[in-house]
Amino acid sequence: MPLDLGSGNDGQVVPELSPFRIGRLFCTRVSETNRKCLMHRLCALLLLTALAACSNTVSSLHYTPPEPLWTAKVPSVGAVTATDQRREAPTRLATIMGGFGNPLKTLDTAKPVKDEVADAFTAGLRARGMLAPSDQAPFRIDLLVRKFDADMIIGRTARIDLTMSVIDRGGLVVYQDSAVDSESDMKFMQTGVLADIGDLRMLAQTVLDRTVNKLLDNPNFRAALRHGEQ
Repeated sequence: MPLDLGSGNDGQVVPELSPFRIGRLFCTRVSETNRKCLMHRLCALLLLTALAACSNTVSSLHYTPPEPLWTAKVPSVGAVTATDQRREAPTRLATIMGGFGNPLKTLDTAKPVKDEVADAFTAGLRARGMLAPSDQAPFRIDLLVRKFDADMIIGRTARIDLTMSVIDRGGLVVYQDSAVDSESDMKFMQTGVLADIGDLRMLAQTVLDRTVNKLLDNPNFRAALRHGEQ
């Protein structure tokens, strides 16, 4: 039976409200509340995404030599220089990507990536007793860095591809070697804005350290240095 609310204070007749009409009014108000909640959540999500898209970390790499370590009797390598042929910004090392390929978090090095690579080789030579003052060393090392980066969409991967050339005082290349390496891992619950850019830094450090060790500990590299000193 319709609900008669009588007349208002101003003499206007208040329309009868049937149970059906009352139900419609209730549902309309609930729907409006749900829409407002949905809009608030959407705005919060967009804000979070915007903040994540602006996230940038700056960090340096630090080479750690393996143990035990072979050491040279006489230091023979001076300066280490590097040329960057990567298709990246000079300091860009790693990127966490969103579902649409958009960068969410980025990692830059404090100095150009090529110089970080050169520093790692310099540290590797020093740890092995092979680093000599530049003006006294019979050799120098030139590095050509074609790839060195890390990224994450679902899985994390770091890659490196470079060539090391040993050059004598006359400018002659007496030895050359290349290395290509990669390292990957997977963390299903840590993707997108939840992923840690530090994980990509560790992967990049891993492939860089392995590359330094592989090239500097190659017996052919040591033999070339001994032969050139004679």
